[in-house]
Amino acid sequence: MKLYFDIGNTNIKLNFREKEEEKYFSFKTKDENITIDSFFNMLPENIIQNNVEKVFITSVVPRLTSLMTRMVKKYFQIEPKILAFPIKTGLKINATDPKTIGADLIALSVFAASKSNNSIIINLGTSTTITHIENKDVKGFIIAPGIQGSFESLIDNAAKLPEINLNPIDKVLGNNTSECLSIGVLKGHSHMLKGFIREIDRNADIFISGGHSYLVEKYIPGIFIEEATIKGMKVLEELNGF
Repeated sequence: MKLYFDIGNTNIKLNFREKEEEKYFSFKTKDENITIDSFFNMLPENIIQNNVEKVFITSVVPRLTSLMTRMVKKYFQIEPKILAFPIKTGLKINATDPKTIGADLIALSVFAASKSNNSIIINLGTSTTITHIENKDVKGFIIAPGIQGSFESLIDNAAKLPEINLNPIDKVLGNNTSECLSIGVLKGHSHMLKGFIREIDRNADIFISGGHSYLVEKYIPGIFIEEATIKGMKVLEELNGF
């Protein structure tokens, strides 16, 4: 069995294959008291009972990378593969220092490049990222505040605004506070994304992924990809012969 861990600022995503079926699990990463043992105990029982042969990790949280590595060594007696630089990507990455580019952005870029010769991949998570890849040349990146973080910041700083569940709204103007907030946050974010798409390359294929992608699905034309980072990890695995 192979395990794929995508460690983000808010969640850890886990993927493995069981009986020809892809399984996905998600764990919160905000718990500062998490330990090697408590993390192992969070894993699904069917993983614990199986023979784990390989573990792959992408991470933007160094503390959790270390924790995960030690957990894998202790309980599975193997060395996990950290999918970060220096690693073969098959891409030219235009960055002042490629080592500073997040492992998630690398995996997303590799995934997009495997699907299209000219693409923009958008990932909506804790932050919103936009990456343009053309003919295996990563032109550059954009990092913006994420949907949920922007919304929570507004609520925290505006005494009379209530906490609500954000929902996509069809109209342009709202008639109550809940509608107004949903339109402002979700359509506002979508207009930002569409503006960047027009400015970067309106002819590029658009891939959209991430935990908050469903909130903009009705506003932005594109190909919505479930777990694009993990799919990119598998491309990296193949490229590097792991």
